[in-house]
Amino acid sequence: NGIKGSIFGQFAYCNARAFFQAANQAIQAGKLVPPPLGKARDGATCPTVRDFGVVDMDQSDNVTTTYLVTPHGQTAQANAATIAALQNSQVQVNASDNRLLAVALDGALGCTPWMAPDLADPGKKVPALPLDELQAAAFQAKPIALVPNLDPMVLVNNQRNLDKLNAYRVGVDQQVTNDLAQSNTPAYCSFLRMIGPSRMLLDSPFTAGQPSPDVAAANSLLTFLEQRFVTSYAANGLNCKQLINMPDPITVQKDGNGVAINGTINGVMNGSQTIHASPIPDCVVNGAVIKGCSGTTTINN
Repeated sequence: NGIKGSIFGQFAYCNARAFFQAANQAIQAGKLVPPPLGKARDGATCPTVRDFGVVDMDQSDNVTTTYLVTPHGQTAQANAATIAALQNSQVQVNASDNRLLAVALDGALGCTPWMAPDLADPGKKVPALPLDELQAAAFQAKPIALVPNLDPMVLVNNQRNLDKLNAYRVGVDQQVTNDLAQSNTPAYCSFLRMIGPSRMLLDSPFTAGQPSPDVAAANSLLTFLEQRFVTSYAANGLNCKQLINMPDPITVQKDGNGVAINGTINGVMNGSQTIHASPIPDCVVNGAVIKGCSGTTTINN
């Protein structure tokens, strides 16, 4: 968790360097094959955790795991056995980043995350932070979002620190850097502003009706994404407005409890614009119609 004298915060890892080294060797040898991203309901490529349409001020800092918290404050990983044994427990998850992508966004957009067998719950497959990162490393097109040097989790005494930045990146299988300038936050902010709102607006017909990952923060998946962007862009986030001297293209309306209930993206009010995504085409194979055909096809080979 961080470097000597300065922790990341809520994020920590164990044996990540060795795990990713082994996984990447297996990928290079063809023994481990990340699945392709696929096409989303909005007509665009399914997003990854390194997509500027998804990231926030501290990307890749959440796991996808579901936990149970007992009335006595004890915690257990949720699986069939613990759910049966701890029936008065509350379900707890982290709503942002990796789970936001693999569960909420992928579900809304018709995408499928890379999943693996759950060793804690036999017979079940689940997404995971390492799988998200490996798939993003394999398929994310440029520009690629990597942890910037003003991510609050990699600062030391509120100052940029190369060692802490690289320590964080190693834990999520990101390329380390020898120069803080190569991870500059103004460039990150520029791509965030250019790509994030446009993808959010494109996806709004699919996210507006979806439940919020955190009901204390927003009343829908769309308003959750909007308030998350606003927080990241603001002075207490990456301070993008000052760094690139450009206004926030997203505004959020909150109720008396501070819950985001509406918003605008690039001047467009939520729900005021119908966006027609490119449909996934149907295919005809030997006379049979396959609805929503996608992927790759080999003919007479």
